[in-house]
This record gives sequence, structure tokens and C-alpha cells, in this order.
Amino acid sequence: MTIVLRDHQTDCINTLMHWTPPEGQPDYAVAEVTVAGGKSLILGACAGYNQTGRTLIIAHTKELVKQNTEACEAVGIKPGICSASIRKDVFKKVTVGTVQTIVRRLKHFKDVTLVLVDEVHRTPINKTSSYRKIFEALPQAKVRGLTGTAFRADGTGSLEKTFGPIIFNYTFLDALEDGYVKPLVPAHSEEAASISTEGLKTIGEDYDLEEMGTRAEKLSPVHARAIKQTMDRQHRKCALVFACNIKHADRLEGELRQAGVNAAAVHSHTHHAKRDATVLAFRQHQLACLISVAMFDTGFNVPHVDLLAYCRATKSPVFFAQSLGRGARITPFAENCAVLDFGGNVQRHGSLDCIAAAPGVELECEDCGAHWETWKHGRTCPECEAVHKSATKCKGCDARFDAFYHGNTCPHCGLIQSAVKKCNACEQNYATFLHPICPHCGYDNTSVRDVGKDLSESGHAKELISTKEILEREPWQDITRAPFRGTSSWQLPTKFVTVRWPYDVLPQEISKVFLVRSGNGHVVVKGYYTTDGMIHQL
Repeated sequence: MTIVLRDHQTDCINTLMHWTPPEGQPDYAVAEVTVAGGKSLILGACAGYNQTGRTLIIAHTKELVKQNTEACEAVGIKPGICSASIRKDVFKKVTVGTVQTIVRRLKHFKDVTLVLVDEVHRTPINKTSSYRKIFEALPQAKVRGLTGTAFRADGTGSLEKTFGPIIFNYTFLDALEDGYVKPLVPAHSEEAASISTEGLKTIGEDYDLEEMGTRAEKLSPVHARAIKQTMDRQHRKCALVFACNIKHADRLEGELRQAGVNAAAVHSHTHHAKRDATVLAFRQHQLACLISVAMFDTGFNVPHVDLLAYCRATKSPVFFAQSLGRGARITPFAENCAVLDFGGNVQRHGSLDCIAAAPGVELECEDCGAHWETWKHGRTCPECEAVHKSATKCKGCDARFDAFYHGNTCPHCGLIQSAVKKCNACEQNYATFLHPICPHCGYDNTSVRDVGKDLSESGHAKELISTKEILEREPWQDITRAPFRGTSSWQLPTKFVTVRWPYDVLPQEISKVFLVRSGNGHVVVKGYYTTDGMIHQL
């Protein structure tokens, strides 16, 4: 099949490949092409256009890697893939990969002359980021970025300041006029379905989704009915729903299924195989509704999506713009895409063509009074080099340091911040890779304390206890009642949990079992005592 590029794609390719930077400036540039504007084909064609050496196409997810690989193949290029979850091919003329996999194999890419960055708005401003390490390791290469939102979500402003000049622009209205995207139209819901954001905490640059999730979960039945009614009334066949957190997504899935919608939730706790199967079913029209938690807002290409439902609010213009793009791709199955907004996001940010960058964060030095923006100097005063009070505080020595220059490692004591955790109970620091629970007070900071998940009721007083913490502390548990045969296996009752015996034959005279939690959260038997005092390991 021959691919014919659209006019704006050809113009974008020519601009990116022929642009030269001002003298003394790095060869970095950005093309802003609206969401659903065909950026993957532009990347593939740019790679084919480069005849001076090898080309590297960088993305941040395996889904984007697959999408960009398909785009390269569509223009006649057979690229190598360098992504840990797919394969690690580093020797082809064109390589498509994830940033974390590539940065560990930079020695194989020294002859690269063109670096193409997909969703370049995700490139951090920190000089120690993996993206920056790649750019600095390839000083001879042109660096070109593509995005539908030419600003970062962290409040540092336009990519013109944090990355490079925006040399090409193709807006959503341009694409709508050319017939390359489908219109986004509002769908009305009950007033009572709106999620209140009053008093919500802000974490980073967005609302605290755990706190919001508690409010949104109470509205799940109303939201599910509104989604069902909209699908029935407007004959929508393919809905993408954005939820606050895992618990909220699972609740929405249950409510939608109860309302008669074939729905499934996908989040970080979903097994990879199940996630891939669910997404494939959604792509193939076998699943009517896909519920997402912090997934599928960027680079998720399913053209037949005809309903977007926001069961969450967001302060992030990048998230909102990118997620709206999931419903903008043209398809013969829908003339437009309806938007159900339960979070007041359209009122907060405007329509897709109106969303703009927030101004950069400006700081004032308490020592000398100088002003500066964080995108250029981080949180260190450019005049007196004092570190601002908003900079990262080391978990070890309590000194403040600027992550813009030092990343995750304290320059004062050398502590890697991600290697330690402050206990929520005793507020002491401990190394998480050495201790699964706090060694100072025994508190399990990893447990999700929700009734019916990590907490269960015990005794006549129905006291809430954490079986996870108990089994970490006391893995040997007595058999409290006679084992019994379930539908497919033997079950061993203990005081706090009933566990499955993994074999068909149950040994006689078991008195105790050694229990652990497996990676999928299930409690399993790893050993047992018999009444004669013998220990047996499974």
C-alpha cells in the first residue's frame, strides 16, 4: 500500500529537516502538530529523509514505540526496536525505542545524526534527565521534537524556553477545516454528577487524585447511568473513560457492567497480558467501554472512539488536551465524538483549540532579591547561587539541593532519594530495598488500607486488621479448622486467611503453614509443619 502524505505533513517534514539554528545555538527545534494530526507518519518520513547517518526515534511508552514502528514500515522503512518489553535491536539504520532502554545503550548510537522525540512535551527540564543524557551523548545530531501540546505540564511554560524554537504549527482548527479530525461535541449530564474540587489538595501540578477519588467514587452510579444513557441516546459504540485511581476505576467498571455496558478497567495493577488483551478487544470493537487510570491520554490511537467521559477533574492543560485528542481521529464509524465532562475541565481549560501554556514559574531569591524562571536556572539563584527554599529537601541530611542540576542524588551526602522512605508512623527514614516494612516501628507503609482489600474484619467486635502486616510479622500460621475440599482444590483455614493447597493430594496431619503474599497479591503456602514436628518446604 502506498502512503500519500498530507500537505501539512510534507510541509512539516521540509521545515524540520531544512531548518538551521542561529549561530552558537543548539540544533534543537519543535514542530507543534495537533493531536490526531498524523505525527507518527511525520516521524517515519523524517527518518527516511535523513541520508547523513543513523536516526533514533524516542518515545516514552511501548505503545508509542509500536505505533511509530508501524509508521516507519508504512513509508518503507524496517526499523530496529530498542524497548525492554519488546526487544533490544540497536544496529539498524533507524531505531525506535523507549528513552529508558536507549539511555542504557548509548555506546551503540554514537553515529546517530538525527534524534526525533515523540511527545517532546514530556522532556524534563532537569539537566540530569535521561532525555538530556541522550542529547548530550550525541552532540553531532540534530534533535527534533513533535507534540500536539507545545508546553510542559509542570508549569515551566512553552517548549520554546525549555527545549527549542517552535518552527512549525498545525492547529486543531486547521485539521478540522481540512477534514483530518472529527469534531468534539459536548454531551450533557445531570448537574448532580459534577465532581466538586473545592478544598482539594494539589500535588505537583494537578489535583490529589486519591482525595478526588473518594468524592468521585460516591458519584460512580450517577456517572455510569449518564454514560449508559449517552451511549443509548446518541448511539455511541466506543467510550473511553478517565478515572481518578484504581479503586475508582474498578468501581466504575462494576457500575457500568451492572448498567448493561460491556466495560473493563485498565490500570497499573492490571497484569500485562490482561491489559494487552483488553486493549485489543477495545480496538476490535469487542469491548464497548475502556476505563483508564493515568493511561491512554497520550499516543493511544483508536480512531473509532466516539465518547470521552471525564470522571475526574484536572488542572493540567497538557493532560486535558492530549486526552481530548483520543476522540479526534477520523473514522467511518462516527461523525463526531461526544465529551461527557464531570470534572468541569472544559470550563477550566476551554476547548481543544483554546488550551494554552501556563506562564513559567518565577522565583525570588530571599538573599539578594533576584528574580528568575525555573525553566532556565532551576531553583538556584543565578546571581548569588543560593538554593531556593522550595528546592528538594534531602531525606538523609535535611539539606536542600536543586534537582535541576543534581537529579535524584543529594550533592551533600550522596543519598539517592528514591532509595529511602520516610515512615508514615514514626517518621524515621529507612532503605526500602533492604526492609519491606519500617525496621524502626514495624509499620507497613506499602499497605493500601481499604476495607475488603488489605483490611478485613476479625472477631465478634469486627476489629479491622491488616492480614498483610500480620503475615509479614508471623508467616507461620496454625490450621484452625479441618481442611476442606473446594470446587477445584483443598482449602486450609487459618485464623486470618483461608489459603489454597497447590496440589491435588493433601498430606495428613498438617498443623501449621508458612504463608507469603505472591506478586499478584494472593496468599500462598510455601511450607508446612506436620504434627510430628517435621518441617516440609514446597
